[in-house]
Amino acid sequence: SSRWRRTRTPACWRAASCTQAAKRARMLAVNTLSYRRSPNSRMRSPPSSEKTPGPAADTERLWNALLDTGGYDPAAAAPTILPIGLGARDTLRLEARLPLYGNDIDQTTSPLEAGLGWAVKLDKGVDFLGRDALVAQKTAGVPRALIGFRIDERAIARHGYPIVERGRVPPASEVIGHVTSGAPGISVAGAIGLGYVPTSHAAGATVTIDCRGKDVQAAIVRGKFYKKGPTS
Repeated sequence: SSRWRRTRTPACWRAASCTQAAKRARMLAVNTLSYRRSPNSRMRSPPSSEKTPGPAADTERLWNALLDTGGYDPAAAAPTILPIGLGARDTLRLEARLPLYGNDIDQTTSPLEAGLGWAVKLDKGVDFLGRDALVAQKTAGVPRALIGFRIDERAIARHGYPIVERGRVPPASEVIGHVTSGAPGISVAGAIGLGYVPTSHAAGATVTIDCRGKDVQAAIVRGKFYKKGPTS
């Protein structure tokens, strides 16, 4: 809302400022992906001939300030803050089992199907948009569930790959779900991913994924893929 104002801040912090900040943040993200750090120097802002005039010029100062704040680690012979791209971000959020809108959740999924029931408490007596639909779905039975899985063999299940149950008749009914996210594990072993299957299959131990024409067995993983161990 244009009437939004951050509490206990100057009156000039309004929605217009937030919109401008969002635009600058998007420009910063574009710069992050478009310019790579060379082996012998810090990743700096774009060449002056490619800078965007206007308010986005502040992005250069913000970008360089963020990189310079981290300093330099002599032991590692590298800066302590480095840019991160969308691919790295995707593996980080996947290992923590954080759903991505547009992949794992969208307008066709419900919080109950996605395992986000904790965010839409139905027993608190509080009304909210969509509550009636969720109550009806819970009463009728949630038809599908978002599962996590791990593949230990040499294969990676990518977004859109079919999750299958072979032997069903007719053969077209063998596809019981689809992978919504998949990537090689970085901090965990194997390849990991998320996907929707019928609720009855979510309680099992394994699922079969059609990885480009090859059936691959995947173990169902409950909870986060990466669990931080005790600190010393």
